[in-house]
Amino acid sequence: MDARSMGGSRIRASVIVLLLCSIMCLGGCALATNGRTQVIPVASEPPGATIYVDGSPAGSTPSVVEVARSSKSILIRLERDGYRPAEVALTRKPGAAAHLSLATACTGVIVGQLTAPEPWEEPEPVMYVALGVTIWGAFGMLVDYSSGAAYAHDPDRVFVVLDAADDPD
Repeated sequence: MDARSMGGSRIRASVIVLLLCSIMCLGGCALATNGRTQVIPVASEPPGATIYVDGSPAGSTPSVVEVARSSKSILIRLERDGYRPAEVALTRKPGAAAHLSLATACTGVIVGQLTAPEPWEEPEPVMYVALGVTIWGAFGMLVDYSSGAAYAHDPDRVFVVLDAADDPD
């Protein structure tokens, strides 16, 4: 191998290491960016309905309620005198940040496979970085899912038109 190709190989390895280190900083970021709770705006027509979150009073419309991201389901109920109560169920789903942790772990695995040496060759330093990225991404997923930060509730806002109690519907 001549000096020119060795220099190109080192530059390519340096770029890969820099890219992997940058990606590694993103793993487990849902807890830092999303937190453990989610703010849900709640509004009604007419306004002034009492908001109940899982049976507990939480203000009146229009308002926002803060719910735990880790809760699998949340029931929001709106009540106002002269109107039928309305309920909206929020369901938990993986949020965008959860996918980022998964992508971080997968990137490390892919780069590790692409840079894997033959059994008789010395591993390149990028292999160790790829292993670190894989572990960091897996750790990030563990933190994000166990804290609930990886989840988001759907719908992410509630608007209900209340029916008058004397409507025949």
